[in-house]
Amino acid sequence: MQHFTKSPTASTTMMAEEETNTVKRILFVHYGDNWIRGSERCLLDLMAQLQQQYFQCVLWCNQSVLAQQAKALGVTVYRSDFPAKLPLFQRLSKQQSFNVLVGTGCHIVKKHNIQCIHVNNAAPGQWVSQVAKQSQLPWLVQLHGIYFWRDRIYNNLYQANRLVGVSDYVMRDLKQEQASPTQKYHVISNGIDTDALPQQGQIDLRSQLGISRQDYVFAHLGSLIKRKGVDTLLWALALRVKQGGAVHLLIIGSGPEQQSLMQLSRDLGICAHVSFLGEQDTAFAILAGTADCLVSGAKEEAFGLVAAEAGLAKLPAIVPDIGGLKEVVVDQQTGCHYPVNDSHRLCQLMAKYQQQPELAKQHGHSGYIRVCHCFNMAQNAAAFARSYQDIASANGSSYWRNHTALIGTYSLSIFNTLKRKLNKGLAYE
Repeated sequence: MQHFTKSPTASTTMMAEEETNTVKRILFVHYGDNWIRGSERCLLDLMAQLQQQYFQCVLWCNQSVLAQQAKALGVTVYRSDFPAKLPLFQRLSKQQSFNVLVGTGCHIVKKHNIQCIHVNNAAPGQWVSQVAKQSQLPWLVQLHGIYFWRDRIYNNLYQANRLVGVSDYVMRDLKQEQASPTQKYHVISNGIDTDALPQQGQIDLRSQLGISRQDYVFAHLGSLIKRKGVDTLLWALALRVKQGGAVHLLIIGSGPEQQSLMQLSRDLGICAHVSFLGEQDTAFAILAGTADCLVSGAKEEAFGLVAAEAGLAKLPAIVPDIGGLKEVVVDQQTGCHYPVNDSHRLCQLMAKYQQQPELAKQHGHSGYIRVCHCFNMAQNAAAFARSYQDIASANGSSYWRNHTALIGTYSLSIFNTLKRKLNKGLAYE
């Protein structure tokens, strides 16, 4: 385990201890691949915002990249090798690997006098549940994706004091489980730093990339993986080029699908209309200074952070009518929806914005207002601060009351799953 620490300032300590009943010392636990993507970016922004409000944030994670960026924010960081899944027999028999994780967590809690634990993504719930139990601390889990009932049980999510989804889409199945108290399930939309991002300014790459000033520039921002559906964007672009549209597509991001996507662009004969830019630290500035519209081909999306960033850049967004994207982009107001994988409909909407620039500008402006009001980081941090306080205040509830509700939730979750499968089977008959 590696430990990085930065001593809090005297003023921070004074403010943090000003009210003994106020929850200010939070342990964040995160498991993920060694990169900075949506859930990592949101976690870093949340900790930065909370630190400004005199919270003491401690991070326990498995990623060196995340650890270094958190350290730069002044966050105390512990890094351990986390498993994605601990074998159930190890947890039940409390073998050494499980005990080491629990012991490390309890040590961090005790050393920093932690008042609440925030688990970012589900996997750490396997051992954090025991840390919270032994330390008698409240804990919540922030869900950045859909978890099926068996994963919710395996990761001990029902044992958390509160489950927080980044969108209504993420919490849809959980909210149908009426056995648990409704106050256990909450939605706190992701936020973006509406002050810091615009400080990147604007970067115009048209001249550098040889893009005509008359071309309408669409942009994709995100990982190049199958789930992001970038192939749908290329097919739609090819259709638009065939129609004679002066268009260009910026693809910002990298991933395992990059080579196959570049080959597809060659096969479609649209290489001159596509620019693969790779990872860009100034992606927002490129959106703001080069692009006219954001496009997404995602096949599944828990929230739609990129769509929020496009709104802040005053760009309209064309997105599939799925998941959390529908909650960020309002159809015909801040952008347009289209059926997932439907490249023909996407092409029509691309043409619509290109041919009606005033409408695109209007939708972009509406998106900017919506993002500033609904998806800013200050609101996100304030909502989590209230959640920490709420679950800490309610943490003295009866052990048996909590576990009776837990058993009921387990039973209802399994029953509803079996019921859906049975109904699906009957429908086929």
